[in-house]
Amino acid sequence: MNKYFLLFPMVFLLIFSCKKAENIGQDLLPDEDFLNFNYTDTFVVSTKTVADEPSRTDKLTGLYLGTLNSTKMGKSTAKIMFELSNPLSLPADSLAPFTIDSAVLFLKYIVFYGDTLQANDYVVKKLNANIADDQIYNSNQTGIFGTTEIGRANNLTLNPTQEVRTYLTDSTGTQSVIRIPMNTSFAQEFVNKIGSADSVLHTFTKFDAYFRGIEVSIENASANTMALINLNSLATKFSIFYRDVNGTARELTFPARLFTVSSSLQASSINNFEYTNSTTTQDAINSTNQTDSVNYIIGQSGTLNKITLPDISTFQNAAFNRAELLVTQLESNIDTSQNPTTLYLIYKDNSGEWQSGAIGSRDSVLINSLGQKVARYSFNITKLLNDMNLNRITTREVYLSNHYAPITQVSTLNSLLSVGGFPPTRIIVGGSNSSDPLLKTKLRLYYSKK
Repeated sequence: MNKYFLLFPMVFLLIFSCKKAENIGQDLLPDEDFLNFNYTDTFVVSTKTVADEPSRTDKLTGLYLGTLNSTKMGKSTAKIMFELSNPLSLPADSLAPFTIDSAVLFLKYIVFYGDTLQANDYVVKKLNANIADDQIYNSNQTGIFGTTEIGRANNLTLNPTQEVRTYLTDSTGTQSVIRIPMNTSFAQEFVNKIGSADSVLHTFTKFDAYFRGIEVSIENASANTMALINLNSLATKFSIFYRDVNGTARELTFPARLFTVSSSLQASSINNFEYTNSTTTQDAINSTNQTDSVNYIIGQSGTLNKITLPDISTFQNAAFNRAELLVTQLESNIDTSQNPTTLYLIYKDNSGEWQSGAIGSRDSVLINSLGQKVARYSFNITKLLNDMNLNRITTREVYLSNHYAPITQVSTLNSLLSVGGFPPTRIIVGGSNSSDPLLKTKLRLYYSKK
């Protein structure tokens, strides 16, 4: 669960008093008596950087692999664990004995963050336990980890435009592929099973019991690269290249396991995230101040920006047409290759389940007091605030996050099936105590009164 801090009294400062609006939300008003009195009030709301709780990271077809280092945010590491399916095809027993030429793990990535010029050491190990189909796994999972090293690629840099051949007859290659050589002794274990009496390569159930899966991680501490691995790609696979008794070149291919015979998505892959926060970030988390001057949002279960919304029931005889939460990013994102175009507002419903309450789109660019360009995100929280006012939602605490979520107003994150996974994008946003009024997190209300 989140490391909840003391619930501080709501402090909100009225900085724009009752400015008349231009008929905003007029179609939502309850009767004609309200039409001539439209107002806008803007408040600074209470904000706090808090530690995130573990995210559910099983049932994903997109897994993040790598390490990102930041002097401002700290170090975050993502490793992947996934199972393989039994081979797509097997040669006839009469073609034995087989001689191994090489064995390779191919990982197709969709997008990368950080520095492509950074050389990294990729290490592959065997899992020490099976990934259970009916179990929920979280980002801090510690029970399933690799033990014996079975593959390694040292000093490997990501080269998205490089064409990597991933099968014997491939003449053009595939771009954005990580190629990790595997131990031939490990590959020999599978070749020896071709035509064996136990048929572990032929049936899914026996193969699943025979081979638990693999873990892939980056070893070097100075690494600053992270990639989103696509397990659904045909280019993500473990391949053994060998020759039969006649010297004919062949390959044995084990794709990532995503589906059972019934084609239902299984918990056959897990992302694991680890953090070492910077002193600045950790101090913000540990602070007992009611509000922060800045807030740190770190993806992949790092930190959240907690916002306490006001009790709008104090507005008597008012009809609320629209409520907007305005959040400003302090500076350009230097930790990753791209700035987020959206942020997510999440909250806990009355049952304690995470829900997606709103999508924050980057709607404008402002110039702060230092002459720097800063991005602002706007969240439409009209329904959410009204649900709170009607006690349909008992909490008034919401959280800014860059957890992946579907583009819907309400979606349970606890059971989320996500191709996108949890992006590592990290940003700094203005808080209630910011000295620059343009950077303060604000709530803007559009309402009408008789």
